[in-house]
Amino acid sequence: MKKVKEHIHSTNYKRKRGLLYFLDKDGDLAEGGMCGIIGRDKNGRPIYQKAKKVVKIGIKREKDYLYFIKDGKNKNCEVWRTSMTKKRTK
Repeated sequence: MKKVKEHIHSTNYKRKRGLLYFLDKDGDLAEGGMCGIIGRDKNGRPIYQKAKKVVKIGIKREKDYLYFIKDGKNKNCEVWRTSMTKKRTK
């Protein structure tokens, strides 16, 4: 079975260097740092950077699809998806 990439949504938001872009749990475009650890608390546990919502899209995710962000025209963020296949083992 061939995996097919499907364009879902285009935005007017341009990527910034050094940031990671993804769909958050609400289906909106969010950006966060590549290395999420920004320090340590008094017990030595890592403190993680919070992701920032940059564009409200509201995409409803469907089961068995992988959603990802890639550059479109003029370096604007676009949301794409591809189907995931499950390997069956005996």
